[in-house]
Amino acid sequence: MTLALTLVFLVQDGRAALAAFTGGGAVTVGSALMAWRSFAGGVEGPGIALFRLFGGLALKWLVIVMALYLALARFALPPLPLLAGLGAALVATLLAYRIKS
Repeated sequence: MTLALTLVFLVQDGRAALAAFTGGGAVTVGSALMAWRSFAGGVEGPGIALFRLFGGLALKWLVIVMALYLALARFALPPLPLLAGLGAALVATLLAYRIKS
């Protein structure tokens, strides 16, 4: 989803494509870190599993917020493609949770 949206914004401008990729990439990297933090360490009790899940979720949102800050404040990327990439990746993540295997 992130790459498709990046290609759509590439028609407009290179900075817009970079912003869309940054927004979607932040969600992708944050979700990967959340999964790694939540499932690393093997099977433990429910308290440890919940602690790992909350830690992973906090890590995910820390990565997203830091990426948004860097993209907007430090690199002055356009906000609309950045938020579009972020939103599209979040929607794709939610849709992926609905897939039953």
